[in-house]
Amino acid sequence: MEKEFKNKKIEAKRELSQEEKETLASFKTILQPWPWGNQKDKIDLLLVWRGLKSATQINLDPKISDTDLKKMEEVIKNAGLFFKDSGITQDPQKYGSHVGRVCYVANNQEDLDLISGAKKLSTLKADSEMGRMSGFPKSAIENFIQFNKNNDNNDANSQKNFYLTDEEREINIPKKLNKIASFKLSRKNWKEELETARRWAKEIKFIAPELYENLY
Repeated sequence: MEKEFKNKKIEAKRELSQEEKETLASFKTILQPWPWGNQKDKIDLLLVWRGLKSATQINLDPKISDTDLKKMEEVIKNAGLFFKDSGITQDPQKYGSHVGRVCYVANNQEDLDLISGAKKLSTLKADSEMGRMSGFPKSAIENFIQFNKNNDNNDANSQKNFYLTDEEREINIPKKLNKIASFKLSRKNWKEELETARRWAKEIKFIAPELYENLY
């Protein structure tokens, strides 16, 4: 008797094209020895390449040589992306260890101009556009904007009304997923918003399993 599979969903095995494999190999030449920039920078760069974000800021070694900077730019542009060096180096002792030479990456020229500040926007519009370019869920972006309109937004209880606390995130969200969900989860829609982070996590695990496994 033949078995029926009418109601069984079968997911086809994903494979990278040869071109994608070559691009990923070139990315590894800058990601693996990258002495600066946190895991988030590396993840965001790959997500821009995969089209799950449209633009991001990356922070490089403040003492990066012109040769290494040029190599990074070539790898990024050869992947079909847009790159801009701001020429600005932030002092790690002043701004924290995650900063350094500020650069921008995008998958289109318009968003590169937006994220690098070439186009001036109002604060409200800038928040919305940054959220969009970062691939954040619409509800999370709207919640962030509403929170910043609140006159009492520095109050801890007010923040709890809008966002999940760090403690709640640690309790309710798996560690790696919480790390990848690099945006504030709204209290009302956090479960739905987490689906965006799950898509990011799935993609990073697929294209860069070592980076995914080393998330802390």
